[in-house]
Amino acid sequence: FIVLIESAGGYSNGGLTLKASPTNVPPWNGLDGIGFTGLPGGHRVNSSDTALSNFGYWWSSTTEGQPATSAWGMRLLGYAQQDEAQIIWEQYNYGFSVRCLKDTE
Repeated sequence: FIVLIESAGGYSNGGLTLKASPTNVPPWNGLDGIGFTGLPGGHRVNSSDTALSNFGYWWSSTTEGQPATSAWGMRLLGYAQQDEAQIIWEQYNYGFSVRCLKDTE
């Protein structure tokens, strides 16, 4: 996600580029500038869904522990005027979305 965020303009405003635009179906408040089209899927904590319309969360494949109990992820903030993209570390009792990314090189 570091390379993705940096190619989208960095941590402070890369979220705007990564989020779906108001013209996407379904819409969000971003620009969809590089085709990631991030949507506010929220997350699950234990067994309840949270922040379904405000934040987008995605897991990375980088884990910790044997067996793995935690992993790195990315969060896009969903409120208007919040254009950040964040790298986060969470335990697996948080349910995030999954996106397959292909390295073009």
